[in-house]
Amino acid sequence: MPPQLSTIRPFTSRLLPDFGELWLYRELVWTFAARDLRLRYRQTVLGVLWVVLQPIIAAGVFTVVFGKIAKLDDGDGRYFLLAFAGYAGFQVFQSTLAKAGASLLANAPVLSKVYFPRLVLPLSGILSTLVDLGIALLVFGGIALLKGVSIGWPVLLFPLWVLLALLLGLGAGLIVAAWSVRFRDVQHVLPIVLQLLVYATPVGYATAKVPAAFQPYLALNPLTGLMDGIRWSLLGMQAPSGGAVVWLCTASTLAVLAGLVVFTRFEQDLADVI
Repeated sequence: MPPQLSTIRPFTSRLLPDFGELWLYRELVWTFAARDLRLRYRQTVLGVLWVVLQPIIAAGVFTVVFGKIAKLDDGDGRYFLLAFAGYAGFQVFQSTLAKAGASLLANAPVLSKVYFPRLVLPLSGILSTLVDLGIALLVFGGIALLKGVSIGWPVLLFPLWVLLALLLGLGAGLIVAAWSVRFRDVQHVLPIVLQLLVYATPVGYATAKVPAAFQPYLALNPLTGLMDGIRWSLLGMQAPSGGAVVWLCTASTLAVLAGLVVFTRFEQDLADVI
């Protein structure tokens, strides 16, 4: 009797990742996350102080450029905190996107030798992003206390804005990660896009200060609602409109779904092209 030939082919009809398999590898997510935290500030002079200095320096620059030079400061002494809160919130989105987008290429040697759900790598970067945010919030709370700024009940909704920022950044990052494997130019374009997005988003200025003629264009950016929501929660500023919140939630959900679909499709050929 002749031997039977078995052909193994990838499962091509799946649109989304196998979340059951991903759950089995959940400890690997923490392993990669812990590794990134250990290596992040090795051989740096200031170490973890960079996490403290980065938002302080950025908020200081925004305060000078937009608050003093562009004269957007209302003179209530809160502009530095306004810029600090905006930058901290934007960093959650930006850091998640950048880490997820670079996760596959950064771990190419591992991907070509060992099998595990590739989604583990983009997810592992979320932990360090949350650690950075936690440190930034401690600094923010200290400065707010010194300035006598009280924090009200809207702070209870702050985790919601963080979650939406993570989802939006992760969804975009999954697409960038998948495309970067085939098109290495994506990694060169991404920093430029993020830099431009800083100024297209009310990070260093309040949304209310934008002229009325430009408000409709600013509303197209889902991050606008995110900035307003974060400042409402941390500083008691004007709450985001219902439309802005709906658009932010919709964009975050669509971004994650699109990212998972694209990532799953490219994952099947990942080991062959990376």
